[in-house]
Amino acid sequence: MDVGMMMVFASYGWEDCSDARVWDEEIRLARLAADLGFDCLWSAEHHCNDYSFVPDTLQLMTYLTALCPHVALGTAAVIVPWHDPLRVAEQAAVRDMLEFIPMKSLPATGSSAPGSCAGHSSVPSPNRGRPASTSGCGL
Repeated sequence: MDVGMMMVFASYGWEDCSDARVWDEEIRLARLAADLGFDCLWSAEHHCNDYSFVPDTLQLMTYLTALCPHVALGTAAVIVPWHDPLRVAEQAAVRDMLEFIPMKSLPATGSSAPGSCAGHSSVPSPNRGRPASTSGCGL
């Protein structure tokens, strides 16, 4: 049986807790989990909220590859409609080349409801489920 830790990156309910403090604490906990022998570290992609804010799990996993080289890593969600699918595949492949332990990954469709992410500059379009700002790129 593997034992893992979900990295939540949440500030919800914490008064005067900066994003930097949340990130510092989650990275500290990831290092602690690795040192204690946890088998896997997980994180999910979320945008525009305080209950979890990791806009790019693949970038985080690449960083954790160097920080915790003996721990498997997993993306609990990569919200494909917010990204170019080819770039997601390329980023995951690069991360895997940096480590002998393959990354566990779960693609997700995310929320495409109007206004679900008012802070994001593009919204998912019906064109292959990708954001409207990238729908004309020919992929």
